Amino acid sequence: MACLDNLIGIKSCTTSTGSSPYFIEDIGITSVEADQYINQAYASGIDLIEDKISFATNQVRDLIANHFSTIIIVSRNSRLLKTHLSIY
Repeated sequence: MACLDNLIGIKSCTTSTGSSPYFIEDIGITSVEADQYINQAYASGIDLIEDKISFATNQVRDLIANHFSTIIIVSRNSRLLKTHLSIY
């Protein structure tokens, strides 16, 4: 789901990431504040924020995929269906 890539950006003094009007700072989280929570797993607050944005995006992707997985209809002529059901 490429439509979710770069959905939330990060503002900084001179640059910003993301191609959306939504920024993590809009909910009160800054890279300076995130710097206070880093450990050896993250080099900076921005790395922490980017990892958490990626985690949240993956959660949304999984939620969407799981929601629609029960209603996806595969054509009887589908090679995938024939392979899994041995219908020839």
